[in-house]
This record gives sequence, C-alpha cells and structure tokens, in this order.
Amino acid sequence: MAPSSAILETCLSVQNLARAKEFYADLFGYPVMRSDERLCAFDIGGKQVLLLFRRGSDPQGTVLPCGVIPPHGTTGVSHIGFRIPAESLAAWKARLGERGIAIESEFQWPLGGTSIYFRDPDRHLLELLTPVCGQAIDPAGERDDPANGRGVPCGTGKPARTIS
Repeated sequence: MAPSSAILETCLSVQNLARAKEFYADLFGYPVMRSDERLCAFDIGGKQVLLLFRRGSDPQGTVLPCGVIPPHGTTGVSHIGFRIPAESLAAWKARLGERGIAIESEFQWPLGGTSIYFRDPDRHLLELLTPVCGQAIDPAGERDDPANGRGVPCGTGKPARTIS
C-alpha cells in the first residue's frame, strides 16, 4: 500500500498573469501568498495552493539557494474542479452571472451532485462540483463501490472494466 498523500499544489499556465490573477482573486476570493512577474500563488483554505505561472516564463527551471525547481508548465487547455457545497450552487450561478462568466455546461450526476463548467480567461475549463458521485471518479469515469471494492460506472450499478 502506498503511503498517505494529498494534492498540495495545482498549477495553470496563463498568457496574461495580471488578468488571470485578477480573475481568480475576484471570483474565488483566495488570498495571494506570493506574486511577482512570473507567478502568483493563492492560498486555498490553508491546505492547498493554486499556482498561476506566466506561460513560458521558466524554460530552464528555477535555481534557488535551497535547490533547483525543474522546468514545468503546460500548453493548451487544462481543467480544475472546485468542490462547493450543494446549498451554494445558486449563489455560485449568480456570482458567475454577475461577472459575465458564461456557464458552458451544467451536468447532473446520475447518483447525485451537480457540475457547472465554465472557462477562465485562458480558456482553461473550470468546474464547480457538488460532489456525490463525482467526488470519487477515477480516470475511466468510474466510482469506487465500497460494498465490493470494485469500480461501478456512475448510475449503472454494474461493475466497470478494470484499469491497469
């Protein structure tokens, strides 16, 4: 069995760092931990960090007194899902509307929960999710069934294919 772990940082590459910083600070209200011409780090509830890096700003990596951070970044569109309480769904829809952010899709999970999809200024797909089925989806779109320890596709009740 693998040792315990959790996601601490999530990183998006953005074209215009100032625009992206303003978008995430305004929409989510996350406090900025650190920001410069290359990156912005948001504190997500004291347990996670959302990093925005200006695309192409670190092609050789970063050398710090304590070590080297290897080069990293993405091209194209990425995705992040944000967990929200079900009772805040209407408030989030209103908040998006007030900011002129179009909802691209709204999805009702078969076993409960809702996902709302929209885009940030760099066209990254963002999701607000009231988790039920969606909170335990694996890469094949299956969920863990605690009764038998096997994956069950959302809403079907039938065992899913094995992922290796």
